[in-house]
Amino acid sequence: MVVPQVQTLVTSIEEDELDPIGQLRAAAVLGSELSSVSDEVVNHFVEKAREEGHSWTEIGDVLGMTKQAAQQRFRLRWFDRLVGGRSVPWMRYTDRARRVVRNAVGEALSLNHNYVGTEHFLLAILREKNSVGERALRDLGLTASNVRQSLEQKAPPADASASGNLSCTPLAKHALRGARHEAKTLGHNYVGTEHLLLSLTRVKKGLAAEILRERGVTLPDTRRSVISLLTHHSF
Repeated sequence: MVVPQVQTLVTSIEEDELDPIGQLRAAAVLGSELSSVSDEVVNHFVEKAREEGHSWTEIGDVLGMTKQAAQQRFRLRWFDRLVGGRSVPWMRYTDRARRVVRNAVGEALSLNHNYVGTEHFLLAILREKNSVGERALRDLGLTASNVRQSLEQKAPPADASASGNLSCTPLAKHALRGARHEAKTLGHNYVGTEHLLLSLTRVKKGLAAEILRERGVTLPDTRRSVISLLTHHSF
């Protein structure tokens, strides 16, 4: 891995800017950009370490900070950026629901879409095999393959690759916020894939709603399927 040397960066700035104040301004901008990139790289591997089961204490030790400092600095940064704030209760999300959110970003990137929409969340739920949300959709006749096919017809893959720093559409943010309401309605103190699904089904606009309508999936049907699964199966 090649890291730019200080002299290389200094030379580059001096070639672009002749005035000392202009050079200082360019250096400040560059420093901010490098710091941001550094944080994103570290945050990526913090998330990976957490997914592999490593504790915040371990992560803090590696980074030379306390457990609390590591949590405060890294825990919700990527998610806040995705949803545009802290209106979604990430800490109440189950591991499966968190994977759905991460995988929705992956689904968007795989289609070269520069946004994360309700359709990407619908597809991500179907990828989370044997979750309550996936089982409910399967019982209602939906699969990852037929939803992906519908999605590619309605929103074909873009020609250019999308950036990794995507954000949710307003409808997708609404669905994420609504998942907490669905959990409360069912008397649950967590947000799972089933609550994300119910919230998606409640949203009347967007590609996910269109795909669900075309396949005859309604909110009452989805709710009955979810309740049946939670009543008769353990997850």
